[in-house]
Formats: sequence, C-alpha cells, structure tokens
Amino acid sequence: MTTRTVNRKTGRMCASFFGHERFEHPELVALMNELYANEWSQFTNHFKPTFKLLKRDKHGSKTVRIYEQKPQTPYQRLLENPEVEETTKIRLREEHACLDPFELKKGIERKLKNFFTVLGNLDREATQL
Repeated sequence: MTTRTVNRKTGRMCASFFGHERFEHPELVALMNELYANEWSQFTNHFKPTFKLLKRDKHGSKTVRIYEQKPQTPYQRLLENPEVEETTKIRLREEHACLDPFELKKGIERKLKNFFTVLGNLDREATQL
C-alpha cells in the first residue's frame, strides 16, 4: 500500500497531522496506520465532540446548514442509538472507562515525533545516495 492510498483513505485527518506532503517512503505507512488504528481513532471517537449536520437547504446561491444543538462524540452517538446492541454498548463503556485523553494525546505526540524522526533519517539517507 502506498502512502498516497493512505492519504486518500484518511482524508482530512491525515492533513491535520502530516500536512499535504507526499511521503515517498513505504516504511512510513506502517507508522501512520498504527497511529490511526490506535491512539488517534480512540481519541477522536471517545473525546472529540463534533456537531452533526442535520439538514442542508439551498436558498438561491446560499446554502443554509442546520446542525444539532449540542456537539457529541461518536461514542456518545452510539450509546444513544437504539439500533446498537446492548452488548456492544457495554463493551464500549468498558473501553471508555480505561481511556485517558491526556495519555492518548501523549501517545499521539510520541508517535508523531517518532514518525518525523524516521522521516528525517530516511530523507537524509536518500540524499546521500
């Protein structure tokens, strides 16, 4: 899998961490995927509330967007959804109880530092060839 595919799959999240650069080293894909699969997804899904778009109306050349009143995390939306099984909700509550947003943030920063260190080393090796 190339980094281009990873960038396309992760969309905006990738740009928030890694910028809009194209990384030419396949060795970085595993580091990026590990960050997204673990700390980043847990932090985003459990602790990062967003406003959900309820309705979009077009009035002439203007688009009016109506959002929900109170932002919620994806975790909170799942707990409130009646279609989600109770066993899944119990598992999510247990997972949420074990998470610490500050530790997740530290883990994200540690992995990003490692990523950019590896990137710098790979770039340095590439220029020496």
